[in-house]
Amino acid sequence: MIRYTLAIAEHMINQIDEEWIDCKIAVEFFESAAEFDTTYTSKSAIEHDLKGGYPLFKLFKELHELTNESPENNWNRAKFTQCDALIL
Repeated sequence: MIRYTLAIAEHMINQIDEEWIDCKIAVEFFESAAEFDTTYTSKSAIEHDLKGGYPLFKLFKELHELTNESPENNWNRAKFTQCDALIL
């Protein structure tokens, strides 16, 4: 599972070319489609849009399949900040 979450984070971070505070992905995921609202907040507190696209959809689809293998799995939220990126 960590492979997918890191790949999702990399997809987003690779689009940012300035210092940032946080990066958010709001996703509504269906079996064959998804709606993404991807943004980051710069150090100057301005929110910017990022691209989602098919690569991000594919990662979420694989993560969704993995997390639904067992009925006990429950996922719906994650937060990735620059501080987390430094730890990784």
